[in-house]
Amino acid sequence: MPKDYLNIEDMMNQFNISRSTAWKWIRDSQLQTYRFIGDRKSYVKREDLKRLREPIPIGNIKKATARTNLAAA
Repeated sequence: MPKDYLNIEDMMNQFNISRSTAWKWIRDSQLQTYRFIGDRKSYVKREDLKRLREPIPIGNIKKATARTNLAAA
């Protein structure tokens, strides 16, 4: 596995998030998962996870929330 990918367990440990949060982000299409041939684990790109962990300017919170709600619909 290339080092720019994390499996879900490592993602939870390194970024201090719960399993339910990790899978919620994946289910809500905020994170894309990947698989490697011969490996049953799911992986995410580190850069995608870092993007999600970046702060959002206060003026953009309503826009980001609205986009998330529209994507879930």
